[in-house]
Amino acid sequence: METPQQITSDELRRISGHFQEKYGLAMDSLTAALLNEVKAKGQHNIESQKELADKIMSEIKAVKGAIKPLVTENPWVAFTYGFGKHAWAFTTVVLLGVGLLLHHSRETTKAEYQRAQLVLERYPNLPMLEPLIKSAKIVQKDQGAFLELAPAKDRLLLGRNYTVDPSIRLPESAQKVFVPLSFK
Repeated sequence: METPQQITSDELRRISGHFQEKYGLAMDSLTAALLNEVKAKGQHNIESQKELADKIMSEIKAVKGAIKPLVTENPWVAFTYGFGKHAWAFTTVVLLGVGLLLHHSRETTKAEYQRAQLVLERYPNLPMLEPLIKSAKIVQKDQGAFLELAPAKDRLLLGRNYTVDPSIRLPESAQKVFVPLSFK
């Protein structure tokens, strides 16, 4: 708290005279003393605001001195500076992207393996039929899908030829055979 400042009667008369000169009204000593107090408080507030403003300005100058912008004409230098400054964000985005891609790949592959496992459990002879499925000639007709088999001339090809007896050769006049796979 401030110590009260002594005011002389001469100063009170000076304040009263100034007020009377300015406004044309007479003022008593109590009002002059109160006016002096208001003026002193105002001066104190102005001084404290100036001190605060000086302190803020010195802090602004300190912050401005700490920040040193990079000015360059070379785009490569500007790019590497910006990349280095924001490398954490780029790294985070790349890692999240790779993680998301790996998770999606794992889940997709897992679902495909589960479907394949269900098919193998339902059809236990499927692994034996795999070579036939790979090399078979499938023909689409109006009635549906058919497995086309030609008579075996020289050698038997899995999913391509047929024979009645593997030890004998079929005659040249033997016909193609269509085995139905699905109907429309």
